[in-house]
Amino acid sequence: MAALAGDGREPQPFDLGGLASAWPRLERARTSEQLREGIAGSVWGVRPEPPESELALALRVAWARRVQEAAPEAGDWVAGACALLAARELFLGAGHEHVGQLRRLPWIGEPALRAGSLQEMRAALPAPAAWALADTHDPADLWRAELGWWGRVEGDAGALLRGRAPHGAVLGAVALLAVDARRTARALAAAQSGDAELREIVAADA
Repeated sequence: MAALAGDGREPQPFDLGGLASAWPRLERARTSEQLREGIAGSVWGVRPEPPESELALALRVAWARRVQEAAPEAGDWVAGACALLAARELFLGAGHEHVGQLRRLPWIGEPALRAGSLQEMRAALPAPAAWALADTHDPADLWRAELGWWGRVEGDAGALLRGRAPHGAVLGAVALLAVDARRTARALAAAQSGDAELREIVAADA
């Protein structure tokens, strides 16, 4: 989307190779409409209307639903991530502009979407999702809650990796790779940009 709307200087998307499910077809799109049609006909199965933010949110919602279905062991991770995504969208993003997408999130019911504060939202969420917002009262502190989510994933993934269930061990290994990749990318971005806020996040995640 950025390349189609930009000046041609955007970096090339990361090549997933054999892991790609939709990109080999999508990369041939030359308009945003072609891109949306390609996504709708792919495993993602979503076709939201413009703007770009609606598409980005729709893909994240679809990802949550796919993980929820494919990896029941990651249920608490999905629930917590959905709570964080909904909270960020409602209190730091577009508010209720894209609430139709948020209604498709697993674990996030209508009472949580009508909440006027993080505290009200947490109280309206089921326990598997509410944990991600524990001790978070100000939307400006959601980044700390997101670090807490990654910390929970890292701890749980280590336990799965040491367990006896083959499927759980694979899930744990993939999750730990994601944790390491996220941490490394954040550190490199902080070193390159010199952004004080990003450096604070890196330090808090050390």
